Amino acid sequence: MNRTCVFFGIAAAVSAVLCFSAPAFSDTVILRDGERVKGLIVDEFKDRIILSTPGGERAIMRTDIRSAVYDNEQKALMQRGRSQLKRGQYLKAYQTYEKAVMLDPEQPEALERLHYLRSYLETKTRYDITEGVRRHREVDGEEEGITPVRELKESLGLVLAPGEKFVHVLEYKPVGPAGAGTRLKEGDKIVEVWGEMTAYMDEDEVAEALLAPGEVKATIEREVFPALSSAGGISGALPWGYRKITGASLGLRREGVTVTGVRKGGPFEAAGIKKGDILFRVQGKNTRYMPMSELVEMIRRRQGEKIDIVIRRGLTLWRKE
Repeated sequence: MNRTCVFFGIAAAVSAVLCFSAPAFSDTVILRDGERVKGLIVDEFKDRIILSTPGGERAIMRTDIRSAVYDNEQKALMQRGRSQLKRGQYLKAYQTYEKAVMLDPEQPEALERLHYLRSYLETKTRYDITEGVRRHREVDGEEEGITPVRELKESLGLVLAPGEKFVHVLEYKPVGPAGAGTRLKEGDKIVEVWGEMTAYMDEDEVAEALLAPGEVKATIEREVFPALSSAGGISGALPWGYRKITGASLGLRREGVTVTGVRKGGPFEAAGIKKGDILFRVQGKNTRYMPMSELVEMIRRRQGEKIDIVIRRGLTLWRKE
């Protein structure tokens, strides 16, 4: 692992230092034509992977890939677990993710998959019985034409619609008291279910992923437009001055730029931004490789104006049994 430090501040004021780990470019993707592409695999979707290279991000379709070699055991275990899940090898996947968590106890995807698999395996017998009854009814013609999208509407009150990259929420009317506390809105994009990215999936595929028994962990993407305060004044030029402008504090976490605190009545709180939300895009720019100093400067320049922010937020959905 290389160490990378980002310095931000102003000439006559206090400088702050933010240090974080950034892995070296050591993953290798071998294409069917024999070309070897080195970089860092940063996203894996149904039909493509995103490779970060010294020349920028590159999307490579899975149909063009012969194999991928990961730079460490942790990544290899995560890929093995995903493959086992897709093949329905749930016990093997559980054991694989357990090994991944032993290597990194804070790996979010491994922890979420373990939680999901534990819940799934504990309720498997009940689920199999329920599915058996449903299939029997379908054979008898009682539920002719039922689809995952329709079942999702009946069991969760959630209606999905296609989008350019992610399906989005067309309508949400929670079923029962358990779902009433979930904050989903029309237009929210479903970007992840139990740690698996849903980009380029159709509505039925996403609905099927959301139909696991009991609770379901998902991540949504939402666009908000906070009206920033102009009360920053001279102190707004300091590294921490953005807090007065936004009414929130930010931190760089594994998942990205994270809201670590929100002041009641502040601009972020008024726009519906909550502690734990990820600032995924700001003014149309992805924050993945954005230094904190650049983000803070963007906020300063928008004092007294609205700013366009796309947040990502984890939610728990409950399916009616």
